[in-house]
Order: sequence, then structure tokens, then C-alpha cells
Amino acid sequence: MKLDVVKKQLNNTLYASSYEEFSSHPVSYVKTGLITEYTPLETPHNSLHDIIGGINGNMSDISISAFDPLFWLHHCNMDRFFYTWMYNNTNQFKKSIYPKKIKKDTYMATQAPFFHTGIYSEDYNKYKYGWRNQKVKYMLLKNMLNLDRYPFTYDIIEPAPEQPTLSFIELIEIPIPMESVTINVYLVPKNKKLNKEKHYAGSSFYFGVNRNIIDCKRICYNKS
Repeated sequence: MKLDVVKKQLNNTLYASSYEEFSSHPVSYVKTGLITEYTPLETPHNSLHDIIGGINGNMSDISISAFDPLFWLHHCNMDRFFYTWMYNNTNQFKKSIYPKKIKKDTYMATQAPFFHTGIYSEDYNKYKYGWRNQKVKYMLLKNMLNLDRYPFTYDIIEPAPEQPTLSFIELIEIPIPMESVTINVYLVPKNKKLNKEKHYAGSSFYFGVNRNIIDCKRICYNKS
């Protein structure tokens, strides 16, 4: 059931109308009270980590997930969805998604911990990392969007028709966990006993990184 949900979510991400919707990049950290009716790529990405890793598995632990060989296949596939979305929204990489498909704040966002040079280099020795050299000139998101300059390509995904969500539950103001956690949602009729298969409605998976000692900009935001 979870894989069926993930399959639908992955397909629907390719119909996202903006980069922010596709990527889950927050447009603003100010509370808007708006309910979002889209599923970003990050959601099925996280779910597959959880499904593959399970309880105590490498893939469901952000600190060691890359030790599982399936991690690389999984992330290449996520990259393929990104490549396809960009291909479809840039007229086959002939034009920029800015400003029609991405907001300026997002376009100019920093990509810590990566340095601002060497982005298209195939020589990893040319890459520099801000957290090692104590420099603050990071790559910007806009530097990552010229995918036709990358030294690799992907086959373009042909999506099935979009399957709109008929109903959804939005989890509001849930604290980012210190460890990985899955939230399963069940819809149980009144006076009925829970049946985890019959009443399963969906799930959400969050990566935790022991935030007592680690600050991960990818999953949490500390405004300063």
C-alpha cells in the first residue's frame, strides 16, 4: 500500500507548477495559513528511505543511509525526476525557469555546504566545502539549474496522467524529530477496531539527525 502511494506521488510531482512545489523548498518561513495541495519530491523520497530501511535499517537512518548500495540507485532515480521536471519546464533546457517557475528568494538561495566554484567540474579535487575552509561564499541554487551542462543525462520520464488527491490531511507545526520517525495515518470508522491494512490512509516519514549536536539546513531552518 505504501509503494502504491509512493508511485502515485512520484508521478504527480512531475505536474508541479513551480520549483517550490516540486522541491518542497519553502517560499517563506512566515506562517501563511494556506493549505498546500501538492506533494513535493521530498515526500516520496523520504518514504522510500523508510520502506527500504525499515526498523533499524541503514536506509532509514540519515547518518548511515549512504552505506546501503540501494541509496545510490534511489538518489539517481530522484535526480532523474528532477532532470525530467526541469526538461519539461525549460523547453528542453532552452530557457530558464526563472522568474516564471521559481521565486527570486529561492533562485538566490545558498547551497551549503558547497562552495561557489567547480560546480561543473568532473574533478572532485576542485570542489571546496565551506564547513572545512571556513569561507562563506557558497554556491547558489541558480548555479545548479543549468542541467544541460552536467556531464551526464537521464532518459526522460513519460508520466501517466495526473492523479489528483481526493482528500488529504495536513500535519501542522509538528516539531522536526531528533531521530527518524514515521507517522502513519489510519481512518477508522466509529465503533470499529483498527485494521492496519484496511484502514491505512497514508504515511509521512521524517529524517532526524540528532539535532542536539548537528544543524542540518536540509530538514530544519534556524533563522538568525
